[in-house]
Amino acid sequence: MNNPPPAPALAMDEATFQVFYEQTVRGVWRYVFVTCRNEAITDDVIQDSYIKFLRYVDSNRSFQEQRAYLYRIAGTVLISYMRGECAGRERVGEDGEWPVRPVSDPNLAMDVQTALADVEPRERKLLWLAHVEGFSHNEIADILGVAEHSIKVMLYRARTKLKSLLKKRGLNREVRL
Repeated sequence: MNNPPPAPALAMDEATFQVFYEQTVRGVWRYVFVTCRNEAITDDVIQDSYIKFLRYVDSNRSFQEQRAYLYRIAGTVLISYMRGECAGRERVGEDGEWPVRPVSDPNLAMDVQTALADVEPRERKLLWLAHVEGFSHNEIADILGVAEHSIKVMLYRARTKLKSLLKKRGLNREVRL
């Protein structure tokens, strides 16, 4: 009889993980949702991401390094879902809405939401990581697996594209990036 191999030892104890999870889950969930705009897939990606994180995290790293590593894992898992590589999973569609922070003017919020939906998923990731999550260029480069100088250029282009879309909607003075 073949017995299943023992489960790998986790690099983080349960109490430490619980604190880490509570401090990161909302941000990582929003980050994934920004790209796929599907709650069910986002939930699956988050679950898979934390499992992978627990298996491979280096407990000697700082909180910020562990957080960036988790975002990188989530991005990789999401790519697998988008490619339909996860067995039994549907491909990510483009339906859904962009989550935006509350804006006092509902018409403005709707216009910003529409403009953000018009940028490419990778540009949404960049904008989200930089402007919502507050990651540095170096951290974004590590999360996305590209050179730091490339992030600066890519982020500049994403901002320029979004500003152009907002300007077309007459919002160039109301929304700042």
